[in-house]
This record gives sequence, structure tokens and C-alpha cells, in this order.
Amino acid sequence: MERRKYKRTPMSMFVFVGHDNGEAVGEVIDASLNGIRVKTAKAIPTDAEVDIQIQLGGKSDGKSVKFGGRVVRRDPKEVGIHIETIDMDSFLVWREMVNQFLDAATNGHHTLKREAS
Repeated sequence: MERRKYKRTPMSMFVFVGHDNGEAVGEVIDASLNGIRVKTAKAIPTDAEVDIQIQLGGKSDGKSVKFGGRVVRRDPKEVGIHIETIDMDSFLVWREMVNQFLDAATNGHHTLKREAS
């Protein structure tokens, strides 16, 4: 039985993860309004508090989504992060982005990709 409160959607975006042991760069594999699954080469321990930043569009526009979270699941190459804190501006942008990806997946389009440049 599915316990998730929010729908997950496939996603492909670069993400920066800050934690006590340093920083990791990764790729968001899928996301919902309250969590993300990240593929990363660096090990991030379960229960670690993390700071997430996802840069949107080009660097010139300076738009990004930032939030705090906690690693709730880990395997050798992926971590599941629960979003615990997010400011209102970031939440509004994040909600719009997740909804766009959900709409694309529902309408049978290929996974949208956004990359930091």
C-alpha cells in the first residue's frame, strides 16, 4: 500500500546538497512537494540534515529553490530527502515546477529536463 501523501514525478535536474560532511552534487531523479530522490556519487548518511539548492535556468537570472531536509533513505548511489523547511518564495516556485513535471508525465510527454548552466 502506498503511504505517500503527494504524487511523485520523474525529474532530471542538477542539485547541490550541503551536509555536515561537506557538499555533494547530484541529480534529482524524482520529486514530490515534500521530498526528492537524488542520485549522487558521495555517500550522505541516513538521518543527516541537509541544505538543498536547485538552480533554475541560467545563472544570470539567479532564480533557485532552496530548502532544508533530512535524509530518510539511502542506498549506495541514491538518497531520499524529506523536505522539512522551505520559505514561501521557494515553495511557490517548487510547487509550480513539480506540477509542470506531473502534467508532462500525465500527458505522456518525455521527462522534462532543466539544468543549471
